[in-house]
Amino acid sequence: MKISKLTPFAAAVLLSACALGGDKRPAQPDWVDGSSDRYPSRAYVVGIGSADDLATARDRARADVAKTFSVSVDQTSSDRQSYSTQDNGAGASSEYSADIQRDLTLRTQQVLEGVTVPESWQDPATKRHHALAVLNRAQAAARLRQDVSGQDAAAEALLNRARATNDNFTRAQLALEVVENQRRRAALQSMLRAVDATGNGVSPRWPLAQLEADLKTALSRITLRTEGEAPWQAMLAGQLADSGFTISESGEYTVLLTANENAIKRDGWHWLRANLVLDVKGPGGRSLGQQRWELKESATDAGTAEMRLHETAAAILGKEGRDAILKIVKN
Repeated sequence: MKISKLTPFAAAVLLSACALGGDKRPAQPDWVDGSSDRYPSRAYVVGIGSADDLATARDRARADVAKTFSVSVDQTSSDRQSYSTQDNGAGASSEYSADIQRDLTLRTQQVLEGVTVPESWQDPATKRHHALAVLNRAQAAARLRQDVSGQDAAAEALLNRARATNDNFTRAQLALEVVENQRRRAALQSMLRAVDATGNGVSPRWPLAQLEADLKTALSRITLRTEGEAPWQAMLAGQLADSGFTISESGEYTVLLTANENAIKRDGWHWLRANLVLDVKGPGGRSLGQQRWELKESATDAGTAEMRLHETAAAILGKEGRDAILKIVKN
């Protein structure tokens, strides 16, 4: 009789325990599968990370958010390289290439300072940790819009200065600065579109293609006379013409290229060193300044070593010769 009376009580206790979740596992959050009601994609850039420990999972979640920007930056870099390959006249120098990469890296880091990791979850079955990282789109877009506005203000000031000058070198230098400014701006615009809820960002005020065309025109108005021994004079003339300058025997400014070569043979290898000097002379033949490069190439035969040295020299002149001449003259 006692057993039969206790049976309903025992059943009630068992049901109560189940109702309280005594044997219930915590439910998996919706964001683990990449979609969150609390952090919708229209308002947040979301990143998911998983690992055996929580710290690594958090880091991977932040890195997942950062991919949104790295794709934009890589695309911008590819576009710049493609343009540089097609048209050396407006191609970016190696110095500019490194500069824009540092600039974009810094700006990306600044935007990513807004990333938080509000939630994490450990799977009770696998013991694996999952983390959710989020970036508020509105806040990130506001910072990038401010950066874009700053670039546009600087570009407008440069364009006004270019319109006010009659000096060809000054106009070319300012045109180059405007192009570099708006290439940075294009990269920022790409990042902004990645986080902007509308996906539009801020349309450019000046078409980049037109600014690059203006730079070509400004460079073509600078007439240079090239000097140097063979094969350096011909190499210099070719590279400067490709960079956009007009090469003429009656050029107002003269550019001289010299190369002091030193050949060494050691252990079957031919080593060739050269001190490449670019000397810019103004009206009257007065030297305005120089740019130097130290070159070194090697090969198993002397002819190949010399060919490689010439190829390296040509590449350097193509990438840095234009900017070096403009800098020397304007300083």
